[in-house]
Order: sequence, then C-alpha cells, then structure tokens
Amino acid sequence: MNDSHLSPILISPIATLDQAKAWIQELHDKGMMFHFDDSTHDIGNTINGQWVNLWSESDALIISQRRDELYSEAFDWSPHDCPIGFALHIMGHCIED
Repeated sequence: MNDSHLSPILISPIATLDQAKAWIQELHDKGMMFHFDDSTHDIGNTINGQWVNLWSESDALIISQRRDELYSEAFDWSPHDCPIGFALHIMGHCIED
C-alpha cells in the first residue's frame, strides 16, 4: 500500500530531461520547491511557533531519490546549466526572464 501524498510525477523515476523538467515544474506548481542542495528531511515551515516538515519521512526519501536522479543522468540543462538554474528560471528569478 502506498501512503504517499505525492503526485505520480513526483514519485516516478526520472530517466529523461523532459521528466526532470516536469518534476521540477510539479514541485513549483505544488508549492514544494526547495534548494536541491538541502536535505529533503529538513524542508518545512514554522507554523504557530512549531516546526512542521513538508514531507513525511517516506515522502522525503522519495523526493531525495528523485532529486538525486536530476544529477545522475547526463542531461543537457542548456541554457540553465543545471537543475537549480532551471528551477530559478521557472520561478522567474533569472535575469533573462
């Protein structure tokens, strides 16, 4: 039984650049964007003075595995150079945007 609250795009293994871009876009669209250098187990917010993790332990592990796949393949991220550059682009934080 899968108790994950993640969408199929976020769960599915990443094997192509299109899948990688869709994964990053999904994070953005769902308000789950994070810096890919950070541990997925440490992502969250303080709500009413108490820290709340964005993901359960099992979901954080899945997100971590998918994030690692962004870097394990020899994707051509041009003109954004890397997954973080692409994330900044879709968030509108690039000079050329």
